Amino acid sequence: MTYLVFDIVILQIEELKAALSNKEYQIITECSVSNFSEVPHIPPLPNQYSSMELNDATVDIVPEVANGVASGTTIVEASVVLKICVSINLVELSIYTGVTRDASLATVQVYCLFY
Repeated sequence: MTYLVFDIVILQIEELKAALSNKEYQIITECSVSNFSEVPHIPPLPNQYSSMELNDATVDIVPEVANGVASGTTIVEASVVLKICVSINLVELSIYTGVTRDASLATVQVYCLFY
């Protein structure tokens, strides 16, 4: 027997804001460029799993023993599909000069994001 379990998680975020100094922004962008240049290791989509790859999710169900005799063993393959939906009303990134954030360099806003 094969069972598919579908879970849906919905995250709703009203505002996501970040404020960075120009130095912090520079460090994050350098790290991001380095990470994007690496070779990606993307796992296969859930519908591409074979039964061999589902061995971690295979569950053995052993019924209770009645009068010292086991009535049998059933092996069940289970696969969990998790869908995550993220809705963000406002994303804002502000960049300032210096650690004390004296002067604003830029502010970027994006409205109504949905993934």
